[in-house]
Amino acid sequence: MNVPDHIPDRSVISVLANLVMNIALVRVMGFRGLALGTAIAAIFNAVVLMWLLRGRLDGIDGRRVGTALVKITAASLVMAVAAHFSLSWITSMTPANDEFAKMIRVGVSITVALTALVIAARAFRIDEFTDAASRVLKRFGRR
Repeated sequence: MNVPDHIPDRSVISVLANLVMNIALVRVMGFRGLALGTAIAAIFNAVVLMWLLRGRLDGIDGRRVGTALVKITAASLVMAVAAHFSLSWITSMTPANDEFAKMIRVGVSITVALTALVIAARAFRIDEFTDAASRVLKRFGRR
């Protein structure tokens, strides 16, 4: 299958999908709808790009991509649960509502969530995560 080098419609469709999802979901969910709409549009864009890449590469190892997707989704769910419960816990420990307390809550929940993601990624043996982490650490001079 021949795929043209320049497909302007793909970019326009991706931006329109993002716009439509954001407008529809922000009306229903408020600001959370923006995050969900952007995530859905990004998934749509990734699917379109995978389909186009498949045409250029004469196929993609679908089983490997599917397995990675399931593992990454599971690790993301572990991270989401850790973020949710750590935020609930730290909120009960810091009942004040000033800016400093909010910074502590966000910092603790992000730290717990990232720690949970690293543990889950290693437990699920997500090769892509390991590769990305080693590239980041190499960039900062660590191995």
